[in-house]
Amino acid sequence: MDNVETIKYVLEKGAKTGINVYTCANVTMNMEGKEQVDMEKLLDAGAVLFTDDGKPITDEKIMEAVLISIVCDLSLILSLLIVLLSGHTG
Repeated sequence: MDNVETIKYVLEKGAKTGINVYTCANVTMNMEGKEQVDMEKLLDAGAVLFTDDGKPITDEKIMEAVLISIVCDLSLILSLLIVLLSGHTG
């Protein structure tokens, strides 16, 4: 999932089931490894994990940008930890 609307849709559907649903978002758009997603927006929408699910990101510049955005954005790291520790699902 690489957009806020899809994450919100999945969480809304999951909420109706009474099951705690946790969503993983893509690291790159369409899992193509060419363009980084807006991790902060997806996290705010309810994503708790980021993955391109078995598809390696082979573009060094994209991977470097992803890692820098995570490491340099302390608020993103703290938000991920809070979400994971609190059980928040969006």
